[in-house]
Amino acid sequence: KKMTSRVCDYGCETDTYKWTQTQEEVTGNVYVPDGTTKNDVVVKMTPTKLFVKLKNGQVICDKSFPETIKAEESTWYLTDNNIEFVLTKVNKEKWWPSFLVGDKEIDVDLIEGSKYLDDSLLAKVKEQKLKKKQEEAAKASGSGDAADAEPSE
Repeated sequence: KKMTSRVCDYGCETDTYKWTQTQEEVTGNVYVPDGTTKNDVVVKMTPTKLFVKLKNGQVICDKSFPETIKAEESTWYLTDNNIEFVLTKVNKEKWWPSFLVGDKEIDVDLIEGSKYLDDSLLAKVKEQKLKKKQEEAAKASGSGDAADAEPSE
């Protein structure tokens, strides 16, 4: 089994959680307020959705997964300030672009590429994709010729 690449992001962090994945499972840490106990939360996991609500009525999460999980094999537990979810993927061939639909996405093409390219080549691909994305953004914002635009930091 190949080691994970240092160039690829297998997950990311948002304001409400952080997540990562392997080919078999996805691990998400959803943030909850200090002092939250298991009696303070309501968690519902289905093969396609995650619902997390505090007893005070605050909904922490009510979104769909990008792919189907085996809910009966997936677990969660409360740790300091977060609920850790360990989700078993149904389709182990597919990398998830995000933990929840509509949230910040990672580049799953880079993960696929890591099977065939070493990290130095992968870093070049990542750099080229980022440059292309910046050029497209510059064109979309109407700042004229992207080649003449200053690169944004």
